[in-house]
Amino acid sequence: MSDVLVCDGSNLFVRAFFSMTDAMLQNSKSQDTTAIYIFLQHLRKLIDTERPEECYIIFDFGRDVRKKGLYKDYKANRNIDLGALAGYDLTVKMNEIESRKRQKSVIIDVLKTLPVKLVIVKQIEGDSLIAYVAKHFTDREKTVTIVSNDKDFYQLLDHENIKIFNPHKKSYIARCNMEEVFPIKNFPISCYRLYKAIRGDNSDNIKGIKLFGDKKIQTMFDMMKTKKPTNVEELYQEFDSNPELKKKYWKYFDGQKDLLELNYQLIDLIDMDWSPQSLNLIYAAIESSPSFSRMDFMQILIRENINTILAKVDKFIEPFNKMLPDKA
Repeated sequence: MSDVLVCDGSNLFVRAFFSMTDAMLQNSKSQDTTAIYIFLQHLRKLIDTERPEECYIIFDFGRDVRKKGLYKDYKANRNIDLGALAGYDLTVKMNEIESRKRQKSVIIDVLKTLPVKLVIVKQIEGDSLIAYVAKHFTDREKTVTIVSNDKDFYQLLDHENIKIFNPHKKSYIARCNMEEVFPIKNFPISCYRLYKAIRGDNSDNIKGIKLFGDKKIQTMFDMMKTKKPTNVEELYQEFDSNPELKKKYWKYFDGQKDLLELNYQLIDLIDMDWSPQSLNLIYAAIESSPSFSRMDFMQILIRENINTILAKVDKFIEPFNKMLPDKA
């Protein structure tokens, strides 16, 4: 259980959309509703398990302007080339895109009727928003569970009161058990951003140091006699002060400092600059009072033919009740 649940809404939605199911659900207009149903069931189970005082659900809306400004090819590998498709394939892809947009929009409408808090800031990546909200509450000594299978959140585990729930593996990761899932042993979490800068991230189109994988990183860090470097500048200082390390590995890092600095900025979820406008939107969500409209919730379920939840609506909403403010 935790005081605050912070859900990666985009991650949960993609999992729901691509879930394998025996029967596809549709509304009266023959529009798909399967992802809506699966998303809501997963969310209810999470809240029933964690019983949080507050639940934040955060979605991506548009690419991150700051990160695209740093690196124009950031996540460029995720773009869909519709021009390369034709005929049946193009029709299928366009239908899939339209269905995703519609179901995501319906989910957001449903969430507005439930006592959860939505955080949506256009042109800022959901990961950054999740990290900010999580840190906001850990600074106030609240326990926080982040729901996502994104490993970038490992860098937040330096906080004892943050844990991560991986909905795919159905497992919890915290500072006390990170070594069970992380490939580098005896590795300080404070060094995680540097580790990712070296390795890169193919899923985000971030290129790491060539031919330098986990085994070399393990050996390199084991060779460091003093405090392990946590950023790029400290790594290069270590090379300057450690002749044995420089002799063995400098050939990989010579001329790569700019690449590593860029990667570090793209991966960093801890030391970010925020505009006043973005902070105002985040704090508006944090300080808002949760509410619940049973009528509006049921109307959406009726419109979308989600009858399984509708038939047991009171049972469905029961775990959410703890998040409603006490009546005066």
